[in-house]
Amino acid sequence: ATFMEMLYNGGDCSQSFNIQEADKFDCTDSATLGPPGDSGQYWIHVVPKKDPTGDVYFSGPVNVGDVFPMCPGFPSCSGDRFEADSTVYVFPSDPGTDPVNNPNWNQLVNFHT
Repeated sequence: ATFMEMLYNGGDCSQSFNIQEADKFDCTDSATLGPPGDSGQYWIHVVPKKDPTGDVYFSGPVNVGDVFPMCPGFPSCSGDRFEADSTVYVFPSDPGTDPVNNPNWNQLVNFHT
């Protein structure tokens, strides 16, 4: 696949819904900041799990309840394909120029792409 969309529901990890096997999905809520809320806007940053600084699939503000696009080589969608596993970082606001190394996230999700 070269393009996907994901619905952002917000909330803590207990609210996660997917059809993936347990070894293909994990979710961690921040012990420091707490999980994202059930409403509002968050900054979502999606990258390949095995090389999180090598590509970006999406990075931007998303309102709870909205669908956001993902593609290799975001935002121009210039990449060839998704890697097998992806990581989603959920931040309370713009994480700056190095989101992968920013520890101030609300939630971290790994899933099989």
